Amino acid sequence: MSRSFVLKRIRLLNFHNFIDETISLNGHLFLLGGNGSGKTTILDSVHFALTAGGQRMELNSAARMGEHSRNLGRTLQGIFLRYDLEKGQRNKDKTIGYVCLEFAKPGSEERFCIGCGAFATSMQATPQIWGFEAALPLDKLILTETVDGEKLPVNQEGLKNSGYKVYSRERYIEVIAAKFFDSTESYRETMKLIAAGKSYRELVSRIKDQSQLFRELLPPPDASGYQKIQKSLQEIERIQENLKDQKTRLDSLGALKVALDEALKAREKVARLKYMNAFQQLESTRRALKTETDKKTQAEADLLKKRGEMKMLAAEIEKLEASIEADKNSSLYRDQQLLIEIKREFERNSIRQKEVEKRLTAHRSEIDKLNVKATETAEAIEDSWQNLADLFSEMATLSDAGELTTDRTIEAYNSEYQRLSKFFGDRCDALNEELAASEYRQKQIEEEISAKAREIIDLRKRKEAFPAADGFESLEARLAAEKISFQPLFRMLEPASEMTGPVARIIEEIVGLRCLCTVFVAEASHKKARAEVVAEPFNIAVYSQLEKRGTAALPGGLRRFLNFSGEYAVQAESYVSRLLDKFRYVVSEDAFWKSSEDNLVCANGLVRENGTVRRVESSSNRYIGSAAREATRQAQIDAIEGKKYELELDLKVRTEKLVVTRGLLSSVRRSSASLTRFPPSSFRRLQQEYFDIRERIGVVTGSIADEEKSLEELAIEQMGRQEKIRAGEARLQNTDFAELNARINADVARKKECERQFKACIESEAACKIYFEQAEKESGKLEILLKSCEEDLEKQQRHLLSLLPDVTEADLNHFVYVTSRGQQIKSENLDGNLRGAESDLAAKRQNIVNRLQFDTALGRISQFAFNEESFSICNAAGKSLQVIRAEMQEKYDESSGILQKENRELFEKLIINDTVRRLCKEEEALKKTIESMNRLLGDLQFGNTTYRFRTQLREEFKEFRGLVHKVSDNDHETREQLKNYFEAHRSLLVREGDNIPDFLDYRKWHDVELQASTGGGKGVTLDRNRISMGSGGEQSVPNYILLLSLAKVHLDHTGSRIRLILMDEAFYGIDSQRREQLLNFADMIDIGLIVAHPDLDGVTESLANSTTLLVEKTVEGDVYLGQFDFTRKTPAGLFDRPSSEQAAVITLNG
Repeated sequence: MSRSFVLKRIRLLNFHNFIDETISLNGHLFLLGGNGSGKTTILDSVHFALTAGGQRMELNSAARMGEHSRNLGRTLQGIFLRYDLEKGQRNKDKTIGYVCLEFAKPGSEERFCIGCGAFATSMQATPQIWGFEAALPLDKLILTETVDGEKLPVNQEGLKNSGYKVYSRERYIEVIAAKFFDSTESYRETMKLIAAGKSYRELVSRIKDQSQLFRELLPPPDASGYQKIQKSLQEIERIQENLKDQKTRLDSLGALKVALDEALKAREKVARLKYMNAFQQLESTRRALKTETDKKTQAEADLLKKRGEMKMLAAEIEKLEASIEADKNSSLYRDQQLLIEIKREFERNSIRQKEVEKRLTAHRSEIDKLNVKATETAEAIEDSWQNLADLFSEMATLSDAGELTTDRTIEAYNSEYQRLSKFFGDRCDALNEELAASEYRQKQIEEEISAKAREIIDLRKRKEAFPAADGFESLEARLAAEKISFQPLFRMLEPASEMTGPVARIIEEIVGLRCLCTVFVAEASHKKARAEVVAEPFNIAVYSQLEKRGTAALPGGLRRFLNFSGEYAVQAESYVSRLLDKFRYVVSEDAFWKSSEDNLVCANGLVRENGTVRRVESSSNRYIGSAAREATRQAQIDAIEGKKYELELDLKVRTEKLVVTRGLLSSVRRSSASLTRFPPSSFRRLQQEYFDIRERIGVVTGSIADEEKSLEELAIEQMGRQEKIRAGEARLQNTDFAELNARINADVARKKECERQFKACIESEAACKIYFEQAEKESGKLEILLKSCEEDLEKQQRHLLSLLPDVTEADLNHFVYVTSRGQQIKSENLDGNLRGAESDLAAKRQNIVNRLQFDTALGRISQFAFNEESFSICNAAGKSLQVIRAEMQEKYDESSGILQKENRELFEKLIINDTVRRLCKEEEALKKTIESMNRLLGDLQFGNTTYRFRTQLREEFKEFRGLVHKVSDNDHETREQLKNYFEAHRSLLVREGDNIPDFLDYRKWHDVELQASTGGGKGVTLDRNRISMGSGGEQSVPNYILLLSLAKVHLDHTGSRIRLILMDEAFYGIDSQRREQLLNFADMIDIGLIVAHPDLDGVTESLANSTTLLVEKTVEGDVYLGQFDFTRKTPAGLFDRPSSEQAAVITLNG
């Protein structure tokens, strides 16, 4: 027995053209009638009652299939206020309406009702919606009351007072989901199916990915097993994290131990090197003391020797001085010395004579040069005055310059020069300013001409003019760059036949240039277009009301002067109606002033709006209609070309004038440059130079006279000295002067040598004395240092032995120099090695301190302290580093064992015993579901074609599925592979959330495909491309098979207690035989159909029970219903009595 509820009756109260109608159902419901009769409204009413107008409900959704879908979109307020384009709003504001559904409980005659009400206040406001349920039949449900003799729907309070359960819109959906479905998610998915069935376009869109639809509608995998795995893995992760933390701490302890051992080795090395250094210092000091003692003995012997040599040299010097003195006191020696002095004086005077003669020659040459220079300077002075005279003549041609002064003083020259300089400077400045201004204006005109040329080119490239709204052109380029298709409002406006140019211009002014540039885009591109529009301050709007909604024109409204075209014509008209429908148009100004009506427009541009009056431009149409925009574009081109021609004439005149100005400026600059070659400073310099030359000539002439007198006096003196020299040489002739002179020279030379040697002995004696004193002093210091070295060696020996408990004092040197290879260290390298060892020890000590201070892992273990004296590490309790590390290693080994146990339990129990078995069971259930649908489809033939479903294992899950089906207790290799697979996907398994990884979701293992076979041939997979290649009917049949199959799969696994599919304009292009088979398929899988179709009824042997409802609408908009109930007769047996029951019952509403 079916567990689903059966829809028995539908009541519509103030639901569009249905004032108060009740429809009874005998199984499937077929709504028969012409376009616009109201059959789709009945579909929408059922959808509304199930969704309270939410869950992606779309009114009259099939209307979107047509090419001319303009103005067919509906709103809930329009439904309850009974609004249509032809008659406008027919119900009053503040109307209440209801839709109620009556269901029969399975296996019982008991009935109950659910439904929704709405309170619509106006076409601009969203209705208030509520839901209700009542445990009684529809005919006993009170939805109306009589007020002042008028039958009206009750409000929410009235429903509550009648004892019905009334809910808010949101709560009603929760109640419906709980009452008819196993979860809110199942309810939403079912409503998606119903929405897809209502619109063929929605149906095709949903069926683009068949496999994904199946996955969404199949039973989800059991999450409990995954949650256990997730929980177990998270526990393993926790243990691993704990192990990781323990390992980190163990590593930190190990590193600390290594650092301590290295520091101990470094400390021993420093002590060993210090011992070696102390031993080397002691030996070095002993050797130095012996050296200084030997130096002192040698210095004492050298000092005695030098003193003996000095005594002998002093006696010899005294003897030589007595001999020299005796020879120099002889008469022969004195005469010879006088002759030598006279000869020397004669030579000096001869040199002085030559110097005087040389000076005389130089003075005479200088006089000649000065005379030449004086003549040249006088000529230069005259040239300066002549240059001024020439420039004065040139200045006189340009202005009234006056006469050049006859005064030839420097003051007069300076005055005339400044007068000329000022004149040429002022003239240059004036011409430069004139030239700069002309060139600047010339450049401006050239740029303006280029800009105008570009404007003309741009306008000629454009097909039309567009409103001059700042930002539109930039936005247009931005959207084009992003490949977003759009239409601005002005391109969708065309003038109606009755529009005139002034009216069009008035509409432009009222709408405004920015509104005319409003951007319209397709719904799919709207979000992207809106992001571009608001990315920068373009100040251009993007239209947000995407549904196709129309608005009836008001009498006399300005919108009647416009026609709308293009893809977004409906939206454009809706948008413009808000701006123009409030305005009424009058032709004469008299009619305008006589009327007190607000929102009034006159043909001459007068506008009354919101109590104010203004006059707008009404000259001509610029942007409404492609012809007007083309005319505007041509007018703009003509205006710009005229302006460009004027600019070109102005440029020609200015260019000619520039040539003249540049020539004049060049002439003035040359004159100014000529003036600068003879400045006052140069004139002053020339005059001063001339005076200086004349003065110098006088001085040099006096010097020549003095030098000639001096030369005459020197000649007289030289004659006297020559006579004295001849007399002296005569007296010394035939004497022993040469022998005397040789003896004196030899004694003098020997005396000098003895004095040099004596001086050297004095210096040597002093050096020997100092050397002796230094050696004596240094010996004393070394004796003190030797004692200190002996004490230091003893100290270093004790310290080193304390660090080497296994080495005795007798074996210490062998350990240091042989065992530790100290003998390989050269003495000159010992200090460097010691400094390096001390630096290394400091670094290792600091390494320990840093680890204790900054290693957070050590801080989590205990509070450690480092004793730098003993080089030991302990915690606050005095426990050593070695003991703590051993305890930590024991805990780590214990945790590792627990982790291995958890991993074994996870794989054996949760993965092998639970997950693998569950996946096999779920995949088998999917297989049976497909086989069940194929059995049903196997009995149906659509023309010469049959259909069946096929599953195709997806490549990415082949490996895992193979392991799942192959694994067993004895197949250790596969078990290991499966274990590795889960380990490789561990990150997916332990992540937060309830989403099962894809490889554990059996629904995602397979692609489910629909195949078609013709004439018993091999089937082909019907993907979206293959379906689109067939005829209309050939395309539609697979889509409806998929829809019905998906509905069955979904409703079966969700346990839905409402098994309905709504179809608007269903089965178009499908022939009767295929249509019968589809209806039979729906009946076989227990899916209730509510079908709206112009000529499809439910009278067919393919269905067990059906109701056909004929829907007719009068010209006035009233609806009449004719009902035909059909029941398929059971074939009579040979001996059965003829049945007296009616096969069909026809009823009509009044």
